[in-house]
Order: sequence, then structure tokens, then C-alpha cells
Amino acid sequence: MLGPSGSASCRICGKSVSVEKIRSSLVILPLSLYIVSLGFGWLKNLLAAMAIFVVLLPICALLYVYWVPLTSAPVRDANGNPRFR
Repeated sequence: MLGPSGSASCRICGKSVSVEKIRSSLVILPLSLYIVSLGFGWLKNLLAAMAIFVVLLPICALLYVYWVPLTSAPVRDANGNPRFR
């Protein structure tokens, strides 16, 4: 899974790519806070909770696609140490 702590292989060149950790964490933060607020029961109105989700999810997805840049990630060996090609 490609995210703040994960990487993936490029389908074309095979190199490992990741995303910028700070920007990707900032984009995921509002959705995470929404989920926490639902868990704690801060959003009691179901209609308002659904409306917030319908607005928040596409905004976070579009920000993730257009604002979070891909970066090259070092290839790691079995022990998790960076290995360069």
C-alpha cells in the first residue's frame, strides 16, 4: 500500500516509489479525525455525519492525487536496510 509508511514498485521501471511523508500525513489527518469523532460519538446527527463524509472523502482523495508528490524510495533488503541498485 502506498502511503506515509509504505512503498510500491513502479510498473514500468520496477524502482521503489513512495510518497512525501509530511504532505500525505496532512491529507489523511482530516479523515482520521472524522473517524475518531465518530468513534467517540461527537457526531450524533447521522445526516450531518454522512454529509461531512461525502464532502471530505473526495477532497482528501483529490488532494492526495494532486498535492502529494511521488518520491523515490530506497529498495530494502530482508532486514529492512536500504539497498541501492
